[in-house]
Amino acid sequence: MHITSDIYFRFATTVVEAKILNVNDVASEVLFDVTLPDAAFITAFTMEIGGKRYAGDVKEKEKAKQQFEEAKSRGESAGHIAASPRTSNKFNILVNIQKNALVVFKLKYQELLRRTLGSYHHVIYVDPGQPIEDFEIKVFISESRDIVNLSVPPLEGDTEIDISKFVKIKRISPSRYTIRYAPSLEDQKAMSEQGISGQFKVKYDVTRDKDAGDVLIVNGYFVHLFAPKDIEPLPKDVMFVLDRSGSMSGRKIEQLKNAMAVILKDMKPEDRLNILFFDDKFDWLADNTMLEGTMVNFDKARRFVKAIAARGGTDINQAVIDGIKLLTSFLNTKTSSIVMFLTDGAPTSGETNIDSILRNVRTTNEAKLPIFSLGFGNNVNLNFLKQMSTQNNGFARKIYEDSDAALQIEGLYSEISSALLKNVTFEYLGDIDYGTITKFYFPFYFGGSELIVAGRLKSKNSKIEPRVRGWNDGYIDLIWRPRPVPDLVALTTDADFSKITENMWAYLTIKQLLRELEGDITSIEKDRIKAKIIDLALKYQFVTPFTSMVVTAPNLRRPTPQLRRPELQGQSGFGRLGSMAQFKRGPGGPRGPGGPMMAPAMFIPSVVQLTTIPTTTTSVSFLCNFKERASPDIFIYMKGSKRPLCMDMNFIAGKYLLLEDKDKSLTVIFNVCTTSGNSKSLIGYIEEVVIKNGQNEVKLDSEGTETDKWSSIGYRYTNTFGSHNITFNILPSRDGKSLQIDVKVGQSKVVGAKGLLGTFVGLEIERVNSRIYL
Repeated sequence: MHITSDIYFRFATTVVEAKILNVNDVASEVLFDVTLPDAAFITAFTMEIGGKRYAGDVKEKEKAKQQFEEAKSRGESAGHIAASPRTSNKFNILVNIQKNALVVFKLKYQELLRRTLGSYHHVIYVDPGQPIEDFEIKVFISESRDIVNLSVPPLEGDTEIDISKFVKIKRISPSRYTIRYAPSLEDQKAMSEQGISGQFKVKYDVTRDKDAGDVLIVNGYFVHLFAPKDIEPLPKDVMFVLDRSGSMSGRKIEQLKNAMAVILKDMKPEDRLNILFFDDKFDWLADNTMLEGTMVNFDKARRFVKAIAARGGTDINQAVIDGIKLLTSFLNTKTSSIVMFLTDGAPTSGETNIDSILRNVRTTNEAKLPIFSLGFGNNVNLNFLKQMSTQNNGFARKIYEDSDAALQIEGLYSEISSALLKNVTFEYLGDIDYGTITKFYFPFYFGGSELIVAGRLKSKNSKIEPRVRGWNDGYIDLIWRPRPVPDLVALTTDADFSKITENMWAYLTIKQLLRELEGDITSIEKDRIKAKIIDLALKYQFVTPFTSMVVTAPNLRRPTPQLRRPELQGQSGFGRLGSMAQFKRGPGGPRGPGGPMMAPAMFIPSVVQLTTIPTTTTSVSFLCNFKERASPDIFIYMKGSKRPLCMDMNFIAGKYLLLEDKDKSLTVIFNVCTTSGNSKSLIGYIEEVVIKNGQNEVKLDSEGTETDKWSSIGYRYTNTFGSHNITFNILPSRDGKSLQIDVKVGQSKVVGAKGLLGTFVGLEIERVNSRIYL
């Protein structure tokens, strides 16, 4: 696996190269997920088959999918890339590989590095699922100014791993560096059995002055980057609007309290604040005022936060409106005024209609105060928060419900707590095509960040003179000082730097249009913006929420693949299960004949994978079918793969015995209902889990998964079948309307367990037949 990144003028072009060999005697379809930085766009995908190279083409989503399906039906090698519908930074890559074919693919994506807290952060997600003989990451950086504070932090995954001794950093000049990371096979195995897994990061900054920044002009397009230094922060007025409803109980409310303790400690004497904790009732730190930043008031705020308990419903509408009204009444031209809003759910009391809440907030916020929203956990309506913040000069971030949640909250506050300028305006003298300029007015410039404007000139020979104005205890005019334009000689051959500014302009324009879709606009305006996004995406070959990429090899025909659907025989067999790997028993246990099953962590098969297990009630298939809600809700994790098997109940209601031995049993009750409305469809869900241990019985039902009942057990109930070394974690599903069961299978010498999972006791994935050369 080779990953190469070229960073030029903060614009990163990354190429991932890998090889897949299909040793099966039929064509096989492989689906794998690629995680990219949130701001990245896929811009190219190529497949090399038999020495011939086939390039992908970006099309509208439906057209791209249709072309892929037609190629697949003819048995041709083909690839399809689309944004995952669930998350903005995951992409599904579907590759149909002919029998006995070796495919080399290259995936290329681009992003504009975001500067936060004084550093640019370049992140590469690495998770091949196994140690790799030929693994290498290369990063080339070429900047307009001298590079400073360059570092490669520890590899960030489930734990942090110090990789400094494997990283080689070479200085070519003050503004150019190369970074190489190529751990050996033994080094990767020392990290874990699955090899490398985590985020490879590069952090750096450039030298700065108190000026209007840098402007790069190439082939009729310009990019202006602005991040001055030596400007004193403005005093700030902060209105904290914080959710303390019942769903925040337990760990989340404690993490919020911990974060607020740090935030209050960092506030300055010149700052003012108030805090509103809300459920369906409101508690204010102080009535009808903004408290001055005195030690007495900060101590009062800390005691107030510490005493808060979670309870009640969630009246988002009135809480945000009341916070805006109070802050508006204390507006001061010499301060920065912001609303920091945090919630972990959806509105459940007061006004609950999303459109009405958005309209009410816009109407109240006549002063255009920025609202920065934090969505805590998996049940939050993040799209709603994005809309509210976008429509009110802010942004929204998700806070992941993890051990570092308090640090995530503190990090967001740190980004917005140091406003150096407000009402920042970019002006340009010269032959500018003003209809092409991206956003050039910004309510705030926060310290440690960067503002970027791009546009097109009327001719390639046109010249411009930028001017930046902003407010900090009076208006400040920042002068542009022309600097020598760095040469366009790339450090590698893949990147086309002659179009760097044009691509950056297209990138920024599409990002801005996607953000505008979240604003307060009519359906006609949304259609117009969507059409513009598609036009730009097709021209510049960006994979967006409205476009996909498809690549086919039309002159390499093969017979249509035959899908094999082998069965797992009874409860004592260890037969074939799919198309890509082999099972084995752990030490001391019997070993079955084996057979193909599934790809390793990064490559998940989607064609030859359906398997049934006969039971006393009905069939159960091990098929990851995420298209239907709450199906599957049982995930089986085994040694040898970080990706789970997925147990699907095939939408047949009934009682299923999962595991039973002489002492214990675990049973699930699966139910099915039909959705209402014109488009009716089946919805499957786990209604109840019953655990028997001797005479004792524990019942966990899906009703109330969003209430204190599940909060009181930390949203997770753990039970272990010790004799079989199997652990069950039972928790609310992602949508909160069903139960989810995570099954972890360990090594075991015991055999003969009863139930659907009895066959999996001690089982592990041994060998991957569809070999992957990375």
